[in-house]
Amino acid sequence: MRKSLTIVGLLVALSLILTACGGGAATQPPAATQPPAATQPPAATEPSAATQPPAAGEKVTLTIESWRNDDLSIWTDKIIPAFEAKNPNIHVVFAPSAPAEYNGVLNTKLQGGTAGDLITCRPFDASLELFKQGYLASLNDLPGMENFGDVAKSAWITDDGSDVFCVPMASVIHGFFYNKDIFDKYGLKEPTTREEFFNVLKTLKDKGETPLVMGTADLCEG
Repeated sequence: MRKSLTIVGLLVALSLILTACGGGAATQPPAATQPPAATQPPAATEPSAATQPPAAGEKVTLTIESWRNDDLSIWTDKIIPAFEAKNPNIHVVFAPSAPAEYNGVLNTKLQGGTAGDLITCRPFDASLELFKQGYLASLNDLPGMENFGDVAKSAWITDDGSDVFCVPMASVIHGFFYNKDIFDKYGLKEPTTREEFFNVLKTLKDKGETPLVMGTADLCEG
């Protein structure tokens, strides 16, 4: 949470008007007043315990947010035990949400201040919006980021390329299934280049076929 503190000084001007009545005694000037004692600055306050870093040797818990509930067993049975064996003072909790509900659940937790310490990032716009809202930090200076190429970072970088906000951890290659009967019907061959691929799509579209579909019944769990 960001807090800004503005100190406003208030200057009050006092005007003193002295008048004399005709025939009356001269008005005496007011006695000199003593300047007020200098105010002491407030004593420095101790930061709250919640803001203190953990003491050396103290065990900490890190929670990972993810939509990959299919990976729960490999995290709990293999990855986390291997990590904790080398880092005994760090306890890791893998806490996935249902894939179709992850974005909404994560946003609610972030807004309520209850999200985990590590967040699995959706690619492109969803995570970019979280970065713009201040929920994700720039990782440009994180050691090791220089080992990732532009392609690896492309899904988690600002549009101007100035800030990377997630660490690439997996690469997924997708393929296409095609309807052989449809290809035979129109005398089409498997495309081997980008140009051939788009030509096949155009031919199918011109023939009244649906050239490309993507199953999204599960919102592309990924």
